[in-house]
Amino acid sequence: MAKHITVAASKGGTGKTTTTWNLGAGLALAGARVLLVDCDPQDNLRFIGGVDSAPASVASAIDSGEMKPVELREGIWLLPAGGRRLAQATAAAENLRSLTAPLKRALSSPGGENGFDFVLFDCPPEFGRLTSAALSLSDYLLIPCVSTWLGLRSIEQMVEFIDSHSRDAHIASEQVGIVMTFYTTRRSGPELIRQDAKKLFRGRLLRTYIRERTELDYSQQEHKSVFEYLPRSDGAEDYSSLAKEVIKRMG
Repeated sequence: MAKHITVAASKGGTGKTTTTWNLGAGLALAGARVLLVDCDPQDNLRFIGGVDSAPASVASAIDSGEMKPVELREGIWLLPAGGRRLAQATAAAENLRSLTAPLKRALSSPGGENGFDFVLFDCPPEFGRLTSAALSLSDYLLIPCVSTWLGLRSIEQMVEFIDSHSRDAHIASEQVGIVMTFYTTRRSGPELIRQDAKKLFRGRLLRTYIRERTELDYSQQEHKSVFEYLPRSDGAEDYSSLAKEVIKRMG
């Protein structure tokens, strides 16, 4: 049975899509079959994957309860967001169940989750309906946190909300992990932030942190994972470590 992971944060610019993309690639390199589900109307995973058009999307899955993901490469499939159609479908939904019920049917339909080991949901930079829908279908929430003081404060508030409103957040508080992103070794600030994060999040903070490296940007421009673009790089090393840690945490 597939393991479902929501990648989300309550602010933009944390590296959610980069993490979804490269974590998925890292899991695939470890031998897993991975489905990427783009729940962000910006549809950035489709752009990174170099997909001009797709037969189905998250928006069409909400309409029909079926899905036809695109195979990007060996071990990795993508269900694009659907752009404006997804935003419109979300706004038109009467309640959260109007989104989660058809998505659940789509995942259990032929070509759905049964063919995958991991399903990764890339979410918009807010704690809205789409993020809540993904969380209600997930086993684990992975939160990318920028290695800055303000980044930490934002994620701290998000975790406090989950802890105090776990039912509203649609995820149990013990099923949450935080990964530090945009970590730079050029100055001491990020390490002080990481030590602060250890005190705040304790066992939820993953040992892996993602260093700020140009290959993470350049690889996406080439429609590649960091492993394909520059396999012997810091970025590839970090996301390989993240994939291994996620596999371990999820059993």
